[in-house]
Amino acid sequence: LRGQWKDDADRMDAAIADYSAALKLQPSVSAAPMARSSILARRNDPAKDDLGAAISDLDQLVAQFPKSAEILQQRADLYRRDRRFDAMIADLDQLLDLRPASAAAFMARGDAHAELHQFDAAAADYNKVVKLSPDLPASYVARGNFRSQIGEDIGALADFDHAIELYPRESDAFSGRAYVLLRQGDIKGALGAFNRALSFDDKDAYVLCGRATLYQITGDADSAIRDYAKAVDLEPGEPYTPLLLNIAKARAGKS
Repeated sequence: LRGQWKDDADRMDAAIADYSAALKLQPSVSAAPMARSSILARRNDPAKDDLGAAISDLDQLVAQFPKSAEILQQRADLYRRDRRFDAMIADLDQLLDLRPASAAAFMARGDAHAELHQFDAAAADYNKVVKLSPDLPASYVARGNFRSQIGEDIGALADFDHAIELYPRESDAFSGRAYVLLRQGDIKGALGAFNRALSFDDKDAYVLCGRATLYQITGDADSAIRDYAKAVDLEPGEPYTPLLLNIAKARAGKS
């Protein structure tokens, strides 16, 4: 209880210490490693290998409760953050044995296969997502993004269009469509799609960077700098956007 109170008060280090003490007294208590894992994952201090420690706590719980889909899902999420995609797939395989109709698990596994360039397996998983959740725009956005990644532009645009038909304010579908059109050289179409995406969510740094790139291509340096600068403000820890901003400024003679 004291660990929970300290966590609620944003005293993460103290909460971790309390949960660690509880585990020393009663190693088999499942609530303590679950809570400690959650705090470690949120603190995420690379110097202390917080993600590794959080995964270790979940390892203990999986050993105790091997049929818990929730614990497997949490560990798979941490494996994703730690870019351990083979391990992520192994957990999702087990989860899908327990919940064979989980569209979210198929989507996550598709993402992991795509990261590993296992494209046939990824395509099968994304197709399963669409089959299980045909009325969910996110199903088509996920498959569209994958198809865009592997250069299947026609299929990608069809998926994005279908998502927009289901939900006309689906900003991710418009941004996905914009990136495909930009790659195809359809500047006008891409700009329109970027603008529609940002009309629904003007704080999407990824979309702002895409539109900034388009502005650079068309020679609109001021607009490119404005969008890159806004993206930097939205995600100050992202390492590449400041570089793109500085390049845009240098090309415009404003560095």
